[in-house]
Amino acid sequence: MLADWELVDLYRRLRDRDVLSVYLNADEHDPAEKTAWRRRLNSLAARARGATDAASGGRSAFDASLARVLERLDQYTGFLPGRGWVAFATPDRLWYAEPLAAPMPDMVAWGEGMRVAPLVRGLKQNRPVVVLLLDRQRARLFRYRAGVLSEPQDMVPDTPEPDVAGVHGGKRATTHTGMRGATCTDVLRCLEDMAAERLARLAVDRAVACAGEDGFLVLGGTPEMIAAAARRLPKTMTGRVVELPSLHLAMTPAELKPMLEGAASALSRKQQEDLLREVLDAARAGGLGAVGREGVEHALREGGVETLLISRRLRESDPELVERCIRAALDAGVTRVEELAGEGADLLDGEGGIAARLRFRPAQTVGAA
Repeated sequence: MLADWELVDLYRRLRDRDVLSVYLNADEHDPAEKTAWRRRLNSLAARARGATDAASGGRSAFDASLARVLERLDQYTGFLPGRGWVAFATPDRLWYAEPLAAPMPDMVAWGEGMRVAPLVRGLKQNRPVVVLLLDRQRARLFRYRAGVLSEPQDMVPDTPEPDVAGVHGGKRATTHTGMRGATCTDVLRCLEDMAAERLARLAVDRAVACAGEDGFLVLGGTPEMIAAAARRLPKTMTGRVVELPSLHLAMTPAELKPMLEGAASALSRKQQEDLLREVLDAARAGGLGAVGREGVEHALREGGVETLLISRRLRESDPELVERCIRAALDAGVTRVEELAGEGADLLDGEGGIAARLRFRPAQTVGAA
């Protein structure tokens, strides 16, 4: 899966060239239709070729590009891997061809530059989701990314061998353990507490590092240790963490995956809705926000956009507008594009289906409420 910076680099390298963009929906499960994607591809390719100007040599360039894509697809005799598949080719080279974790629309497009709108939406599946399950004796760390749940990393507390020599049942002062008036049980409990604290600190540090700058974190296990882990989270994780005490350390990856996907979707929706409200409030106050087609396109032309927000309905009803806006964002180095669905999309549709958080406010920005 392309990283954000790799997408920007590839887009800029192909911006002024004729490119064949191929997207295929691979989210299929009926064995009787395991090669249906080939029929859909052939139909879409014939339609795109028919719309290409034969006199200018466009069809021969199209055919050479398509041949490179088909050569890569020849390795698949049944279902395509993943939930979607994408490729970009020119007559001289296959630039990119990979399965995706998100479903894609069926599309074959030929023309100047890559068709990037579906891929940018799919890149959100590349955001890591880390799961930390812990109790006083053990912690397990999972990482989910691009549809793949990694094997867990196990951590156990580093418990030192207790010095309980000379500790008696009565609470008399001794010179052996350094804990005056402590029983053997007290000493062991204190050491266990210290080990659990070290385990929580180590587990949180590793989980935060795995989540990175934009990943989500799901906490599970015993309530005591969930609370201990939550206290150690840095402020940079605010809004990216959910606690699920129903998750426990004995869970298998197969049991964990659907619960994890649901938690990640809920976190993503909430993050998008919070961002949208922030943008709308800023736009209404004359701050770093723009809403509506005219305001956002003006901000894109001026290079003032930091984050682009698009509703799913707008992408479906006016794909050319969305493609144009995303290309303008990539031209300006913007890689954060959020497609909103659900309540967030309903709210955004009331403002024209498109909004942006700004780096700076361009002069005479139009369309802010």
